[in-house]
Amino acid sequence: MFETPRRRIHSNSARTRRSVLSLILRWGGGGVVSLVLVASLITWLWLRGGQAPQSGGLRLAGYTAPVTILRDHDGVPIIKAANELDAYRAMGYLHASERLFQMDLVRHVTAGRLSEWIGKSGLSTDKLMRVLGLRAAAIGSYQNLSPNVKAALQAYADGVNSVIDGSAGVGLPPEYRLLPTRPEPWHPIDSVQWEQYMGFDLSFNMWSELRRAKLTAKLDPRLYAELFQDGPERSYVSLAAAKPDQIAPLVTALAAQLAAALPNQIDLAGTKVTLPGIGQGGASNEWVLAPSHTDTGGAILANDPHLTLGMPSVWYLAEIHIDGDGKTPPRRVVGATAPAAPFVLLGRNEQIAWGLTTNYTDTQDVFIERLTEGKPGFYDTPDGPKAFISHEEEIKIKDAPSETITIRATRHGPVISDLVAPYLSDAGHVMALQAVFTQPINRSVETFYHMEQAKNWEEFKAAVAYFTAPNQNMAYADRNGHIGMLGGGAIPVRKKGDGLMPVPGWSGEYDWLGLVPPASRPQLYDPPSGMIINANNRLVDSKFPYFLGADWPEDYRARRIAEILSASPRFSLKAVSELQNDVESLEARELLPRLVQVEGGSAAAVAARDRLRNWNRRMLAERPEPLIWAAWVRQLQMRIFARALAVTTSADYWLPTISQMTRILSQDSLWCTAADADHQAASEGGSKILPADATPHACDAAILAALEAALAELTTQYGADPDHWQWGVAHQAQFTHPLFSHIPILRNLVGLTVPLGGGNDTVARANYHRQDALNGRFDFNHGPAYRAIYDLSQPLAAHVITAPGQSGLPLSPHGDDLVGRWQRGSLLDLGTSDREDPATARQSLTLMPLSP
Repeated sequence: MFETPRRRIHSNSARTRRSVLSLILRWGGGGVVSLVLVASLITWLWLRGGQAPQSGGLRLAGYTAPVTILRDHDGVPIIKAANELDAYRAMGYLHASERLFQMDLVRHVTAGRLSEWIGKSGLSTDKLMRVLGLRAAAIGSYQNLSPNVKAALQAYADGVNSVIDGSAGVGLPPEYRLLPTRPEPWHPIDSVQWEQYMGFDLSFNMWSELRRAKLTAKLDPRLYAELFQDGPERSYVSLAAAKPDQIAPLVTALAAQLAAALPNQIDLAGTKVTLPGIGQGGASNEWVLAPSHTDTGGAILANDPHLTLGMPSVWYLAEIHIDGDGKTPPRRVVGATAPAAPFVLLGRNEQIAWGLTTNYTDTQDVFIERLTEGKPGFYDTPDGPKAFISHEEEIKIKDAPSETITIRATRHGPVISDLVAPYLSDAGHVMALQAVFTQPINRSVETFYHMEQAKNWEEFKAAVAYFTAPNQNMAYADRNGHIGMLGGGAIPVRKKGDGLMPVPGWSGEYDWLGLVPPASRPQLYDPPSGMIINANNRLVDSKFPYFLGADWPEDYRARRIAEILSASPRFSLKAVSELQNDVESLEARELLPRLVQVEGGSAAAVAARDRLRNWNRRMLAERPEPLIWAAWVRQLQMRIFARALAVTTSADYWLPTISQMTRILSQDSLWCTAADADHQAASEGGSKILPADATPHACDAAILAALEAALAELTTQYGADPDHWQWGVAHQAQFTHPLFSHIPILRNLVGLTVPLGGGNDTVARANYHRQDALNGRFDFNHGPAYRAIYDLSQPLAAHVITAPGQSGLPLSPHGDDLVGRWQRGSLLDLGTSDREDPATARQSLTLMPLSP
C-alpha cells in the first residue's frame, strides 16, 4: 500500500542465500570442489526437513467441518472455519508446522527442563525457573479459566499434536536431529505457561531493586545522591525505603547469582546457543488518533511492540474468519499471534482494534526474611515464627545423574536466595520474591479470547479485566470513532513502600493488602485532545490513588511522538507510518549541546565537533554523525561511570541514562572528579581517594578525552576518513537462529544482519547496549518485531509487518522474505476483501474431518 523508503546499504537476503543453493546443484569440477558441493547439498537437504504441505487436503481427527487455509505470496494465512474450535485447531496446526522448535524451546526453558536437552550448562536456568515456579503457577492458573477458553486451548493443542504425532504428515523440524529427544504432546497448560513466562520476562522491578541495593553498598553516598537526586516530575504522562544494614552482603551475592542464572547463551556440545528472549526487557510504542485527527474519516491505531529479534520472529501473522455455529458468534480477526496460543494478541476485528505496550508497573517486591533464632526451618512474621513451605524437585540432566533441589517459599513467595545457597554470609536471613507472575491467578489468555469478540468500549473493558500479567497499556479504537486506553494487569496494593529497595519481611509493614480492582485501574476514554500516546512512559501522574511504581523508562519516544502529532491537524496512513519510522534522537538534542561546548583537542576532534554541531540529530543509517555521537557517549559513560562503579564483570554492568548524564555534566560533578582520581591513581599506581569537593572542569576534561578515544576507536575499525563512516555499517539488526547460527557449517545459510538507522531513544527504536565492548560496533537484537497501523474507517484493514518472515523452518521461502520490507518501513495490507478469494490465493489447503 504505502512505503516510507529508507536508503538500504546492504543486507544478507533470502534471494542471495538461495542463489548460493542453486550453485550447489550445478555439478562441475571435481575432487575437493565436488566433495564440498556434495556436502553442501546434503546440508541443504537436511535443513529442508519439516516442510508442511501448503495445498491440497488433509483429513485429521477432531475437526467437525472443513477448514480452508488460504496463503498469500508472503505466507500469511487466512483461516476460514465454520466454528471457533476448528479455527483454533487449524491455528495449532499452522504454528506447529512452522514454529514447533520455537514453541518447544520456550516450553523447556520456562518449565526448568533445559538440562534434559543440553546437560549441566542448563542447570542454572533450570534452577531459577523451578524456584520461581512458573509451571506450577500455570497449572493453578489454568484451573481458573472459563470452560470456553479451556476448550479453545484444548482445540489448539489438538492441532499442535497433529503435527507432533505425525498424523498431519509433517516431518519434525531439523533442530530435532541435534537433540536427544522428540517433542512431547502439547497440553493446554503449556499455552498458559507461556503467558506466565511473559509475566516474568516483561516485569523488571526485581532487577531494579537488586541493582539499587548493590549501588548503595558500592557507592560513596554523595555519588549515589547525584545519580538519583529527587527532582520535579518531568515525565510525559499518558493519562493526564531505608536499606537494612544487614542485607548488603546478601544482596550483592544474590544479584550476581541471578545474573548468572539468566545467561543469554548456553553451551550445547561446544556450541553457543542463544536462549529465547531471557532478560531482554521490553519497549514499545502506541498511539491512537480520533477521526478529527485523520484524513481517513475513521480512528487510527498505531502499535509497534519492541521485543527480541531473531529467527524466527516472536510473532506469526494471521487472519481468522469464523462463520459462527450458534454457540459462538461469527467474527473476523486479523493481526499478530504468538506460537504457543491460539488467539490474536495484537490486532483488530470488524468493530475494534487494540495495541499493547509494557507499562512498567511495579508488580514485584524483594523481601528480606529473618530466620527464627534457635528454630531451624522457621522464619519470623508479625504473628510469630512460621515454617517454610518446601518441596523437592528432580532436574533431569543429559549425560549426567539427575539433581534434586529443595524449593522453599515464605508467606511472600519463593526464596530466591536459595539460588546462591540455602544460607549466605549473613546466616540469619534469606531473600524471598513476591510477584504477580509467580501466583496461580493469571487469566490473561481469557482477555484475548474475549477481545477477539468485543464490539465496543464496555466489552473491551470487560475483556481487559481478566488480564493479569505482564502489565500492559492497552490502546483502543473502534469503528464509531471512539478511542481509549486501559492499564491492563494486576496491581498490588501495598501497606507502605516505594519499590526501590529490598525491604524487611518480618515486620509486616511492607506487606501487600491485595490487588487494585480492575475498575480502578488507569483508564482514559475519548479525551478532548483526540489523541492518546504511550511509549512505556508513566501512564498516570502522582494524583492517581494507587502506587504504580517508581522506575519508568526515559520518555524520549513519547515526547517525540507527541511533538509530531501536535504539529499537524490531520494525519494520513502514510504520515503515521513515517512517524513509526522516525529516527530523530531526543537524547542527542538534550545532551549534545553540552558536549560540543568543550573546546580543544586534536584536529580530528575539532572537525568532529563541527560536524555534530551541524547535525540534524537524525540517526540515519547512511550518515557518519550518529556513529560519532554513539561512540562518544559510550566512551564518556565508560570513563565517568563504569570505572567509578568499579565494574569488573558483565554481570555488574549498569550505566546511567542520558538524562542522568545530562544532569551530572551540567555541573562540576563528583562523578567526573571520581573518574579523574581513578585515572590518576591508575597512572601513578596508587589508590583512588574521592576529594571532599568536585574538581572544577573535571567533566570538561572527561568529555574531551572521551571524544578523542571515540575517534581513535572508529578510525581503527573504519579508517581515517569520517566521510566514509556509516551508522548502518556499525549498527545492524542481528537475526540469529537459537541453534543453527552458532554452527559453522550452517551459520552462512541461517541468520541475517540488517543495517538500520535509529537508536535507543528514537521512535524507530533499535536498541544497542552501551555497555558492550569498545570496538566500534553497535549491533542489536531488540527492536520493533511487529509494526501495525489499523484503519478503523475500513471493516478489517490492517497494515502490518513482522521480521524476518512467517516460517521458522530454515530454508522455507517465507523464513526471511519480509525482512527487506521491514527494513525499509513497508507494511503488508491484510484484512482486504481480495485476500479472501481462493482464486487469488497462492496456496489453498483444506483440513477435513476424518469421516466425509
